Amino acid sequence: MDGSVPWVCTARDIENNAATCFITRRAQHGSEKVVRQHTACAEPFEPPRVIAPLMTRATIVLFCTALSACGSESASESAADLPGGTDSGGQTATGGGSINSASDASSGAGSNPDEAGSETTAVGPDDDSGDTGETGSEDPSKAMPAGIPTPSFGYLHESDLEPTIYVDNTDPGCSDAGGSADTPLCDLFAGSNSATYNAGDVVSILGGTYIIGSDKTLTLDGTEDNPVIVRAADGTSVRFDAQGDRADFTYEGQFGIIEGVDFFHGTSHRVASDAHHLVFRRIEVHNPEGAFIDFNPVFNVSGHDILIYQSMIYDNRRNNDTDSHGIQAGSGSSYVWILDNEMYNNNGDSFQACHNCFDDPPHHVFIGRNVMHEDRENGVDLKTIHDVVVSENLMYGYGSSETSNGDAMVIGSNGYDASTGQGPRRVWVLNNEFRDSATGIRIEGVEDVWIFGNVFTGLRQGLQVDNKQYQNIVITSNTMDDLEAGVYSWNNSCSADSVTITNNLISNVSGHHLELPNCDNLTVGSNLFWDSMSVRIGGQNFDTAAALDTQAYASNHLDVDPQFINDSLVPSAASPAFDGGTDIEALLAELEAAYDGDAHCDLAGQPRPTGAAADIGAYEQ
Repeated sequence: MDGSVPWVCTARDIENNAATCFITRRAQHGSEKVVRQHTACAEPFEPPRVIAPLMTRATIVLFCTALSACGSESASESAADLPGGTDSGGQTATGGGSINSASDASSGAGSNPDEAGSETTAVGPDDDSGDTGETGSEDPSKAMPAGIPTPSFGYLHESDLEPTIYVDNTDPGCSDAGGSADTPLCDLFAGSNSATYNAGDVVSILGGTYIIGSDKTLTLDGTEDNPVIVRAADGTSVRFDAQGDRADFTYEGQFGIIEGVDFFHGTSHRVASDAHHLVFRRIEVHNPEGAFIDFNPVFNVSGHDILIYQSMIYDNRRNNDTDSHGIQAGSGSSYVWILDNEMYNNNGDSFQACHNCFDDPPHHVFIGRNVMHEDRENGVDLKTIHDVVVSENLMYGYGSSETSNGDAMVIGSNGYDASTGQGPRRVWVLNNEFRDSATGIRIEGVEDVWIFGNVFTGLRQGLQVDNKQYQNIVITSNTMDDLEAGVYSWNNSCSADSVTITNNLISNVSGHHLELPNCDNLTVGSNLFWDSMSVRIGGQNFDTAAALDTQAYASNHLDVDPQFINDSLVPSAASPAFDGGTDIEALLAELEAAYDGDAHCDLAGQPRPTGAAADIGAYEQ
């Protein structure tokens, strides 16, 4: 990874019209360092490319926090006002959450930093500096990914409180009977394999590496008003090291926060089925390079109201093609939030749910603003799961393996069967970026799915629909560019009750922009195809918008230049995509009514729709 980030100016830079602004990278526990300096920071700012193609560590924590301030009423918010952010973070939310920045330089989608008079400082992927810090008190609804509701507990809960219990294995006076500042515990479990902490306990862990030689059970018996907080002390790097011998951590109880701990070399994690309102914040779960594990998944959630936030799960590999998924939503889990994490190099998927969970499938799972890349299988694999929102994630670097075709995301990889309960139901995929993989999204079977507002670029296929069982498929307001095929059906037959493909901008495709069977209830409308339009539906080829619109299922198509701004994927105000789409209000209202998350913004945070009608593609002017 090269650590590249887009140019972004802070609120202070904009206010002062500064000649120079700094781009910072946030390490996993909150510290920042300047990684690039841009020497031509001046208005006007170009529309943003939202997420850097190659983020390092937890840059997403800093850079992406403000992306979806959809509900913001303030005219301008600097990163200092956002959870965990500081003004030096290089971003500002303006006009309801959009970020002013220059366009990204990758994949032909933005200006080249080297042509902008920039200086680059190399940044490695293993910066361990920083502290756990405290979270802010800003209204979290202003910073949630589009369509995702605020977590029920712990998203912005203050953790920088006065400790009541101390743990420090480097203190010569530590004791398993201790716990005070003068006589701290020697380890979190006081020499046992289990520990219980009670309402109001604030456990501060100092020291360095704690050797974990057996399975552990941690019970956090808090209340909503007085949760249990277990955290690494400020400025302290705390590691729990299993030294390659598998150690299973089980979490029980309710209303607890675990923060800032590095779990290393052979640790697996399980949230018990009766646990609820637990938060895992700024943790890491990983292994040394070249080491292997023998378990799956790495982090399994079976409780409800669980938040995994600003954390990293990576380098969890086996020496064979057996799965080891990063996070799994297990049978019976519900109301699970997976936000602002980075997951990569796992031996299965970054996230999966759920094999054979027909009787008690996970439901209400919200996967937002994560960076997932270079796992052996997929970024997100939805097998049997109900009511899931996948929003504002970046997925890249997925190639073929023994058990994967190289799909960044798979929906219904075991198919859909209403009679048995198999397969996903009510899946919303919005405002994500899929890039540099074989396929962006592959749909193999689902009850209802909405693919809305996403960007697909640098792929063999943008979106592939296999010939399996479906009810309703909606593909609308996406941008696809630099592909071999746009929307592609594996077989020339259709089992869906309805297929709707509208408001998509598909450009620079070497094969077909659309290749589909003629479904009984097919609607194709208000799409823009560019360059050398090639559409094949029901075995019939169309090379102009006018020819396609002669069909009963098609209307209002364009085959003209979208007029992108400065080689980005953002159309200019003069683009025919501007106000060229069909109505999206009913779709957004349905999503918001179902999950109580604000969905009225694009992946740059721009409110949508604006103007006389919705714009075509993922970006709204």
